Amino acid sequence: MKRIFTLSILLVTLFLCACNKNQFEDDLAPLEGSFQWEFSYKLELVGLSYYPKYRYASQEDFSADIEFGDKNKVTFFVDGEEYLRKRFKVKDAYKENNRLYIFLKVDVNENQLDINDKLELVYWEDTLIVKGFPHAGYSGKEYGENYFVRK
Repeated sequence: MKRIFTLSILLVTLFLCACNKNQFEDDLAPLEGSFQWEFSYKLELVGLSYYPKYRYASQEDFSADIEFGDKNKVTFFVDGEEYLRKRFKVKDAYKENNRLYIFLKVDVNENQLDINDKLELVYWEDTLIVKGFPHAGYSGKEYGENYFVRK
């Protein structure tokens, strides 16, 4: 009986340690920290051709930041105020052409952040591309890929 109790305590401890594992290890370590939105880029169809369209944060009446912290939390800020803080789980990550592609699962309500519970990121040289934040709800415009730089 004592052996079963000891084994149960050990299994519970291992389970709790595994649940609190920090996702920022090895290749993902550079992602931890704060990033400030600088501009957005998308290709816009005009007639039969696509043209690049840029929107700069300095042209908007709001600012946006994103922060990846320990304990697997991502925090979204608008005008310096916390907009949303959620836990995330890394679903997939790979490196290609010196860029790190990361796919996170983040459970959010659609009216808070319309990302379908998936946050797609591309990271290289202190630059982060985020799809879905900031989003159209802030200004009524579609932003495309949003470029953030490390603060």
